[in-house]
Amino acid sequence: MSTFTKPLKVRDYAGLSTGDVVVNQRVTVQAGGAATADFYVDLPVGARIVTLAYQTAVAHTSASATIAAGSAAGGAQYASATNVLTAGSGSLTAGTELAAWQSLSGNVTVNGRDVARVYFRLALGAAQTSTGTTYVNVSYVAA
Repeated sequence: MSTFTKPLKVRDYAGLSTGDVVVNQRVTVQAGGAATADFYVDLPVGARIVTLAYQTAVAHTSASATIAAGSAAGGAQYASATNVLTAGSGSLTAGTELAAWQSLSGNVTVNGRDVARVYFRLALGAAQTSTGTTYVNVSYVAA
């Protein structure tokens, strides 16, 4: 594991900045029955979200399966409920606070440090007969 205290920048041979480094966190999500599964990722304060994406590797067998993302548990400010029922991949649908993606505020303290926690909820419809698997990828640039 590496820890960086400043944003990573890409520079050319002349020392000119040519861009930012995009970092990705991936979470595996499974839920059975007619359940919801809440999960989160912690990002550095001031981080800029580049994409919120999903890959459903094993289809959910419930009547529906959606994932939303927000600044609080059960919220949908960052991404509104996006259908992830069948096998496939795509981007989560942008929520009402797309501008918030540009500089996330700290909303929890972990080990004495403020972090920007992004909450997700996988919500299933009627009980499913087998457990599906969806991966959620959060790509961001640290500030």
